[in-house]
Amino acid sequence: MSLLNFPDEILEKIVINTDLRTGSRQAIRLTCKNLCDVATPLIFEQFYINFTQMARDSSHTIRFLRELSKGRRLAKFIRALYFRMLPTDSKSNSKSLRNMLASLWKNGDTFYGTIGSLILAAVSQMDALERIHWMTMGKAVLRPKIVDQIIHSLSNRPHIRFVSISSLGIDRDIPCAPFHGLIYLTIDGGSLNYAPAIIANSPNLFRLKIIMDLFSSALFMPVLSLFGAFPEGTYSSVQQLILSGPRFSLEPTTVPALVPHLRNLSEFHMPSDFDIPHEFWIELHDAGVFLHRSIWKRCIQLDNSFLNYFGACRDLKEVHLRLGRRNAFEEQDEQRAQFFLYNIIAMNSGSLTVLLLQPEYAGYWCLDVPMLEVLSLCANLAYIGICVDEKRAKMNHDDNVVTMLLNILRRWNFLETLDLGAAIPIHTMTHPADPIEQRSVEEASVEITRCVTNYNCRHPTAQMLKLRVHTDSVYGLQLRQHELESQIYSFTSLQTSEADTRAMRCAQIIRKVERNFAITSFNAND
Repeated sequence: MSLLNFPDEILEKIVINTDLRTGSRQAIRLTCKNLCDVATPLIFEQFYINFTQMARDSSHTIRFLRELSKGRRLAKFIRALYFRMLPTDSKSNSKSLRNMLASLWKNGDTFYGTIGSLILAAVSQMDALERIHWMTMGKAVLRPKIVDQIIHSLSNRPHIRFVSISSLGIDRDIPCAPFHGLIYLTIDGGSLNYAPAIIANSPNLFRLKIIMDLFSSALFMPVLSLFGAFPEGTYSSVQQLILSGPRFSLEPTTVPALVPHLRNLSEFHMPSDFDIPHEFWIELHDAGVFLHRSIWKRCIQLDNSFLNYFGACRDLKEVHLRLGRRNAFEEQDEQRAQFFLYNIIAMNSGSLTVLLLQPEYAGYWCLDVPMLEVLSLCANLAYIGICVDEKRAKMNHDDNVVTMLLNILRRWNFLETLDLGAAIPIHTMTHPADPIEQRSVEEASVEITRCVTNYNCRHPTAQMLKLRVHTDSVYGLQLRQHELESQIYSFTSLQTSEADTRAMRCAQIIRKVERNFAITSFNAND
């Protein structure tokens, strides 16, 4: 049977499974009319407009953009549009490219005016467009008027639901206020003056992510101001709120006005850069607003109001909690750890799928027998990230809790990743560059890895064979047979791919930065 006689559904699966990085889809599209018809919508599903690359081959750019809107109207297939606007004086540009850009700019609209008009014509035909990613760095190369027209035309596309705006290193308005009816909105850097208008004009907004960079001219950005464009008596529908950056502020007096906008909140990622007042958690609790998807928090100093609110949440799926070292010297640290274990983890054991609990110090928040007993109740866990205190874990004995943890792996039918980090003993927390501390952590990490690699089991479940165990010293341990005929399995390090190696290095860097940050924060406020 000829390939061309296959149904379109089979041909489409063939095209989908080709590697996008090799240009295979473009080659298939040039094969014949049948395959061209199948491959074309998939090739143009995502479309990238990079003005730096366009400037390198202006004649090809103009010719291609003209084809985009004429003939077969390829623009109608675009579902995701990516804009990248670089500054003309970018240090990443070569000298010859900067000279070429300057020459093009002197010629008025001969290049950028032309491609701006062609893009505007193409946008009007993008009826299937759903996602927009707009990145601007420094002074945009397009004329402001044509940018306004392009964005205004994009905002009128009938199916736009996802918008991501990134303006790194600049602090000026981007004319994005006309966007409306969004479900997902991400803003990274730059001015936020236009954000309230988009939020207020998106009555079904589900996910809101705002990242403030250091280049913002605003000393502080009140969280309430994000919802400042709503008419009186109307409120946001946001369910997932992600805030990051050092310039957000949340004053206690604004909490009563803010909470109605968060009445549907199910997931909250909180930056560690600003203090969240006790009144916020109390007001959420009194309003009956309880998270049920996930909660992310980095606590330089833990407070009881947060824990009490957290303890009232039910059906939580993900818990991400990082504790700064100042908590190690709180008199209530032991009681808070027990409350967290029994009133939060145990009470959500039936729904919990992700648990990340990373204290920056050894002690009550680290793995021990009581924690092990509670974790064993959480049958649906897919990810566990915890810290191990060498002293409390008794890693020099056969009954250490790391081995106990591995002995109950069968209870987790969905567990894919187990991340075991070494906690820093309290008596060594003196200075970020203390060699005693570094040596202590390295020794603990070696002991954790030894406990894992010394573990043996017979007849592992299918899920146990998929499980990957990471420690601070070894990445990607998996169960493998000792020998082909042997029935004994143990954790061994697989030959890591380049991607895994990069991931391991990133994880190590993140751990180091977080530890240093916690030490610095503690010392600065001591």
